[in-house]
Amino acid sequence: MEDLAFILEGCRATFERHKETFPLMLSDEAFEAFYAPMVTSAVKNRGAKIHASAGCAQVATLNGQFAGYAMLVPSSYGSGFEVFDIHVLESFRKQGFGKSLLNWCKARSRQAGAHSLDATVWNLDDTREKFFEKSGFAKVNSRWRAGKLEMPSLFNRPRVVGKWGFLWDPPLLWGAIILLIILLVAT
Repeated sequence: MEDLAFILEGCRATFERHKETFPLMLSDEAFEAFYAPMVTSAVKNRGAKIHASAGCAQVATLNGQFAGYAMLVPSSYGSGFEVFDIHVLESFRKQGFGKSLLNWCKARSRQAGAHSLDATVWNLDDTREKFFEKSGFAKVNSRWRAGKLEMPSLFNRPRVVGKWGFLWDPPLLWGAIILLIILLVAT
């Protein structure tokens, strides 16, 4: 399946760009464990009816050459679908392929009875947000994250120096205050 190889290659490049820009968010294993199976399923489901548990993919070509692709998956934000990835090769940009692929995503999600179509736009200092705004999307929220979702241990985290020059560490500060109160009450 040439389409599958083309889309996997494009998704891998997008994944690597995200990983390079945000190194704490994506593990080395994430592509093979999560993305590759989802892409494979979406490509195999291309002509089938999309539904709440299966996405689909579309490839754009010009004169037999791959120009780009779009992947549509069930939304991780609730009902509806999400543009998981939309990519046009650089040599085919500014020719309407992105708009056509996004229109395909809109039509397929409407066809499936979805009331919404989402797109997650990573902050990579380029024109992605403007592309979606021009296509009728509105920014709904802004999700912020740094690193993996792990809670640091109480004593294994950076300390913040306050404006008076001493360490500002609320748990230790409250511990010291409670100890001081106990000592004052005990005397």
